[in-house]
Amino acid sequence: MSHTSQAPAVPPARARFPVGAWGVLIAIIVLHTALAGVVAAKVGMAHPRYYIFVIPLAAVAMAVVLAELRGTALKAAAAVAIVALAVPWLQKPSWMEQEDYRAMARYAVQDVTAETPFVFPWAPNRDMYRFYLDKMLGRDTRSVLVATSGADDVPRVCARIAQSGHVVAMGHASGHEFIDGVYAACGARWPHRLRQEYHTTFAEHWYAQPPATVPVR
Repeated sequence: MSHTSQAPAVPPARARFPVGAWGVLIAIIVLHTALAGVVAAKVGMAHPRYYIFVIPLAAVAMAVVLAELRGTALKAAAAVAIVALAVPWLQKPSWMEQEDYRAMARYAVQDVTAETPFVFPWAPNRDMYRFYLDKMLGRDTRSVLVATSGADDVPRVCARIAQSGHVVAMGHASGHEFIDGVYAACGARWPHRLRQEYHTTFAEHWYAQPPATVPVR
């Protein structure tokens, strides 16, 4: 009796994630991030939570990349790299601690007139400050809100507030450097600088002349 030899079974080819689908996934992530940025800039209020919806998509994209890698060592190295990059973001920075915009605004509105400018950091966050200012002053404060988003804005901000004998600066602690940049450039006009901290928010009064009454905390 003859026996016919059988060829060894060929393992099925491993299914691969379609390149086109991966491209669509990345496009959605980029589109959502860009759209959230545009909306934040339009409404005058930005926050990291606006971008939280891309996290699951980003996780899927990273999983696809890991799945397509060849070799255990390469996959392990990629996983370690991703974890190393993620760890700093899992540690809550000090500027993300409790905020107190209400107390900040309450100090900021003391001793102001209808012309007193309010300098604040980062233009997209305008309405985070405007909300309490409008409420406490009983008027629309958009015309006196002056944004500074970096060194390029400093000359414009200094020119805008140059004729004011009293300037208010206010913001989130993460924007200290923007306010300090303005004061370093033209703060000599207001030698009397008063500052109060409210958790991770702050407010300052800059006076050209000693104030008759000092704002109270």
